[in-house]
Amino acid sequence: MSKRTTGGCWDITDQMDTPETHSAFSLFVSGKSGYKAVIERKKDQPKCKNCNAKLDGSEKFCPECGNKIESANSSSQNKPTV
Repeated sequence: MSKRTTGGCWDITDQMDTPETHSAFSLFVSGKSGYKAVIERKKDQPKCKNCNAKLDGSEKFCPECGNKIESANSSSQNKPTV
């Protein structure tokens, strides 16, 4: 269920992957019914959990603090980009 944010806008992130949302967005963007819009997903840049240093994803240890870095599969998730 959508809810309002502190700024008064509607937060619809829970509805982004529904067929109805894709259909409405596609019609709005293209002006064509049945057009399939592609919603890109952006990966978050990995950060060290200890010192928040930005990582490129290939490190096994943080170059700033030396903390062991968890594998990317278990620590990051794709987030939709609007």
